[in-house]
Amino acid sequence: MTLAQLAKVLLVQACEEHDPDHKFILRYEREPPRHGNDPRDYASAEDPARTGEARVIERAERISERLTQKHPALTSAFAVLQIKTPLALLIGCAVVGGFVADPIGPAGHINLLNFPLLTLLLWNAVAYSGLLYNTILPRSSRDRSQPGGMPGLVEWLISRDMKRRLNRFGSGRTQGPEEAQWIATSLASYAGRLLHNVRDLLITHARSLLHVAAAALAIGVIAGLYLRGFSFLYKAGWESTFMDAEGVHTFLSLLFTPASWLLATPVPDVEAIAALRGTAKANAAIWIHFWAVTTVLFIVVPRTVLAAAAWMRQAQLAEVMQLPSDEPYFRRLLNPYRGKGLHVEVLAYSH
Repeated sequence: MTLAQLAKVLLVQACEEHDPDHKFILRYEREPPRHGNDPRDYASAEDPARTGEARVIERAERISERLTQKHPALTSAFAVLQIKTPLALLIGCAVVGGFVADPIGPAGHINLLNFPLLTLLLWNAVAYSGLLYNTILPRSSRDRSQPGGMPGLVEWLISRDMKRRLNRFGSGRTQGPEEAQWIATSLASYAGRLLHNVRDLLITHARSLLHVAAAALAIGVIAGLYLRGFSFLYKAGWESTFMDAEGVHTFLSLLFTPASWLLATPVPDVEAIAALRGTAKANAAIWIHFWAVTTVLFIVVPRTVLAAAAWMRQAQLAEVMQLPSDEPYFRRLLNPYRGKGLHVEVLAYSH
């Protein structure tokens, strides 16, 4: 089941449940899914669950088409699915933001122990720790102990956007107050159900965007650092109340080990580090190279990989949406395919 099919099924469910007297969806329009005499049912008799789901989807598509023709305001339910994130604009804004945010400042002095890229690295380390925690801890435990967080924020933002769109589109071209009330109630119920069923999809999409933005921001910072380096002279130094030259050398050696190996350039020794103490005085080119390579290794590459993984997961979730078949509404529709009989209502119309 695709996301569009799920939206149609949930819209029909909401409209039917809020129209118990058959005022807007007539009785004949609510014909149950075909079964028994359809050759496709015999072809897939080995999997009755799949057959029943297919019939429910066909029924929802048929009824939703009639509903949108008779009540154009209901088309707003599908307009919500057309929300597109301008990925190129997001990447561009993040790169420009990183480029404009000068991490060194007009003085051109780099403090090796208080460099803004170090803060960026620490922030990403915290983000990676959170992802690892969410991966290791079972979902049920997370849901009980952390009702808020990013999933709650994503749901709140998306729900506000959906309500705004539905309120804007769902109030026009109705024929009377009763129909307007039915449409408004149905759309509100539909929005809540859709948000509940696509929660994982929305959260995965939000995570992919955050990963892309973080990688683009780091690229912008590095690009700005190098471009400014052609026009300004950057000098490096360090100051510390609690650390001496040996401690600073140990810290920088550990931090820049991968960059030093890739650049085939060793980190300056303790004597060179001691000479940098106080006012920045030495050319900072080697330290800029170290910071740039470290940022690429620990921010750009992991974030890109995580974004690609999130996109793949999002595509999988969008293609395998599940029908909420345990709800009473769907149990009634699926019972004939589950061997639980079929309720038949006989209406006398002539004699």
